[in-house]
Amino acid sequence: MAATRASKKVIPDHQLTCQQMSIGKGRLITQMQIAKWPADHIQSLGAFFLKLEGSKLRHMGPISDLTLLTYQAEVRQEWHNTLRPSSNEPAFDISIINQERVDSTLCWLMLQHQVDSIG
Repeated sequence: MAATRASKKVIPDHQLTCQQMSIGKGRLITQMQIAKWPADHIQSLGAFFLKLEGSKLRHMGPISDLTLLTYQAEVRQEWHNTLRPSSNEPAFDISIINQERVDSTLCWLMLQHQVDSIG
């Protein structure tokens, strides 16, 4: 029973640093290979992480890093959900970065930061 519960030490993706995410993605991809995930899923996810690490936002400050981490967490979860056998949604190519969504996430986080600084 305890093996099915998440560890209390787990940190949500959007609360990781970019360095922690980089380390984690390497371990995730290795475990996917060990578990014999389809090669196209592994390649697509690997390309997704590489594109995020190479993003122009990557070195523009904390809010930009949080934007990429938040986008990654949301999109990766949605992608995983489409891979479930019970999903009625077709799997999408996660390696294609939705720049409009990245920009929207950045705007939302900037607004949230402004609201938090007021109150």
